[in-house]
Amino acid sequence: MINSLSFKRKLKILVNLGFSFLFIILILVSSLFAPDSTQKSYYYTKITPQDIKSSEIVFDLGINITNIGDLDLSSKTFNAEGSVWLKWNELPDWVADEWDLEISEMPIKSLYFTNIADREGFQSEIDPSKPYLDTDGKFIQWLSFSGTFYAKDINLRRFPFEQIDLPIELESDDFNISDAVFIHNQEGSIVGSRRNIHGFKYKGVEVNTFKHFYNTNWGLKENDLYSAIPNTSEYPSLVTKVTYERNVAASILNIFLPIILIMILVILNPFIEIADSQIQLPASLLLVLTFARSGYKEMLPDSLSYTTYADMFFLMCLGVTLIIFLYAIFVANKYNRSSNKAVTMLKEVNIYVSKLSITFVVVVPFIIWSILPN
Repeated sequence: MINSLSFKRKLKILVNLGFSFLFIILILVSSLFAPDSTQKSYYYTKITPQDIKSSEIVFDLGINITNIGDLDLSSKTFNAEGSVWLKWNELPDWVADEWDLEISEMPIKSLYFTNIADREGFQSEIDPSKPYLDTDGKFIQWLSFSGTFYAKDINLRRFPFEQIDLPIELESDDFNISDAVFIHNQEGSIVGSRRNIHGFKYKGVEVNTFKHFYNTNWGLKENDLYSAIPNTSEYPSLVTKVTYERNVAASILNIFLPIILIMILVILNPFIEIADSQIQLPASLLLVLTFARSGYKEMLPDSLSYTTYADMFFLMCLGVTLIIFLYAIFVANKYNRSSNKAVTMLKEVNIYVSKLSITFVVVVPFIIWSILPN
């Protein structure tokens, strides 16, 4: 015989402890296995009106990306091609006399893509061969480019609901920030129609001009005359970020729906009258969950060193299924030596376990999303 009231209370406490322990594990895992965060020796700060006003040279830049794609999440690279144009007024005499005659005649040659992943395969061409004087009184030249670029800030922590930025970073190789600044000045589209990436949806594009700070003066002591911090340097930069987000409907359909269907069976398991089936079903579903995980793992790089949101969701489902499985074993043993009154009490506990499971599976994913480090 079972002391019904005391046993029911103890059984609920054990179940609550199981879910509490699982919640603590989820919080710890989400905090411990985070993306690597290394201190950067360089960074960007935005160009201010004061920078433009005090600069001796102001370059107008525009960019058009005609094709972007071939995203490789493993290497954090993508391919892009397009054109950049540079416009300028007559440059000061010191550029030719004290620095570089060729750059004074064609300053577009000083433009440098800082995030090229494959220098050997990169292609660029300047057109026309000599600067063209536009109707606004400024000289203009175009630089067409095609190559593989590195997107260092890709973070799959919130997979499969992540947002990624594919940057094209351009700066001057000859003028530091005390010499010249960039202004983004263009009309019309920035990204062409050939911008589709499988599994992602194009969200938009953002172009900003910056001061690119380096924690080195490249051996040029003259840089220290213009830098607030010794042995550092700053260069004008133009950063174009093309933003994509994963298709939410496809993510839910392909990744979460199969797991959610499995969890519905898990939550309904305590209502099964046959004790053997209560044990067999969760055991089988544990295996099915493992196969469901292998499906979405194929969408991620093998070398990923941190957990994603999908991993945390899967771990939660795995933990809930394990708790239900252990509960089913415990209840099955009690059924064999229980009175009818105790069996009725166990059914009440079964309802409590199912309600607690539903609450846990519905609420905890939102908590994990809110505390998940970027």
